Amino acid sequence: PVKLMLDRAEEVTAGGMRPSSGGRIKVAASQGGTIQTFEADTTASPGIGAASNVLLPYVYTTIPHRKLRHRTVRLNIQVQRAMRAPAHPQSCFLTEQALDDLAAQLKMDPFELRLRNLPPNDPAAVKEAPTSFPALRHTIYTREIEIIRTMCRWKERWHPPGQGGPGPIKTGLGCALHTWGGGGSRTNPTRVTISADGSVLVQSSSQDLGTGQRTVGAIIAAEVLGLQPRDITVQIGDSTFGPSGPSGGSTTCPGTSPVILKAAEAARDAFFAAIAPRIGARAQDLTIEPGFVVNRANNERLPWRQACARLGTTPAVGNADWPPTAQLNPNNEATRELRREWLETLTNVGVGGVQVAEVQVDTETGVVRCTHVWAVQDCGMIINKLGCESQVAGGVIMGVNYALFEECIYDRVTGRQVNPNMEFYKLGGIQDMPQIHVHMLDMPERGVIGIGEPPTISTAAAIANAIHNALGVRVGNAPFTPERILAALARH
Repeated sequence: PVKLMLDRAEEVTAGGMRPSSGGRIKVAASQGGTIQTFEADTTASPGIGAASNVLLPYVYTTIPHRKLRHRTVRLNIQVQRAMRAPAHPQSCFLTEQALDDLAAQLKMDPFELRLRNLPPNDPAAVKEAPTSFPALRHTIYTREIEIIRTMCRWKERWHPPGQGGPGPIKTGLGCALHTWGGGGSRTNPTRVTISADGSVLVQSSSQDLGTGQRTVGAIIAAEVLGLQPRDITVQIGDSTFGPSGPSGGSTTCPGTSPVILKAAEAARDAFFAAIAPRIGARAQDLTIEPGFVVNRANNERLPWRQACARLGTTPAVGNADWPPTAQLNPNNEATRELRREWLETLTNVGVGGVQVAEVQVDTETGVVRCTHVWAVQDCGMIINKLGCESQVAGGVIMGVNYALFEECIYDRVTGRQVNPNMEFYKLGGIQDMPQIHVHMLDMPERGVIGIGEPPTISTAAAIANAIHNALGVRVGNAPFTPERILAALARH
């Protein structure tokens, strides 16, 4: 086999980067705050790669009059890579700052402006797929804004731009909204085995990149079988278990959870069929309660391990995978029901999130400190709440770095990166991180949706708006370094 190991400088120089984006945004609204026109003239650089795009207007997709111009600028630098939520942080950054500037011109609360311009729930989606994101988007965002305004005490703490307090340290509050897909539908054959000693084994080729996939597998199987997650052994990342989809697009959890559920249910049913004649029961009368197998016909309760011992030398096995694509032909009623179960009830696509950032800006030194970030996020049915909250906090940390520290600096002649190291490529340390307050909006009726990418999208935009709120001055380029803060104040 051929192996390649890059050192730190090589990795930062040649491993790929998030493409840059910039532009000029013009927004026009009625005096009441209803946006009528959105015009964007934007550029982005994918390095030497293919075209790089932005998604404008971001979130507020029902603005009636839009004029968009986008150009790709190819540079002799490393190629763009699909870095956590491709195109979304840039699009959010461009759109949300324009909306905040509009709110300032109209002397409106920024949240009130956003509430007036949220896309409505799509009537067609409400009819065809009532748990889909288009069918619920206005409801989801409105609820999230209501929650986050209470969390951060927005009405008490927000002030008009430029009124950040006396003295050199100015405080500001800023908000931003985001969206993402996060669906899953790729093959992921999974096997669940119940053995005579009471052990349960879940096997799948899926991967765990630090996102808690092993925990998700254990939680789902344990819930079906009336056990605790610690009672489940999960084996993943082995190609002998079959193919599995990649982790891109926040697809791992929504792609694997329905299959794990179906495999666990199949194993349970095989278990009931095997032990029923051995305990004088009918398989259809057996059910599971925590730690017990129960015969509903006579309410006899058999502890889990004792029930498993009746299996003898032959374990109970359940297998499952996503339905073949051919089965999803919408022209058949049975197929529509299958699609509804898998793609609307067990898993779904589309999430929304809202974040608020609080900053303190030293107008004498230009140093920005982000002190708090509040994040409200939905991802459909929450399987592992602690894991979801950790994913959101990690996304916020990533966004804080985009906003305040990380920057690739290139030689304008050669295109070589001149800061491919940990000395001059800045990353925030633990003292630089804000207090992060996370609220997960649990919507179990929507099924499981991916959480990996959305929470990093709106953090930088919220920080940008918080800086504007503190200073009354718009700082156009991120990261918001002291030099850029002081230059913006000098121009003002």
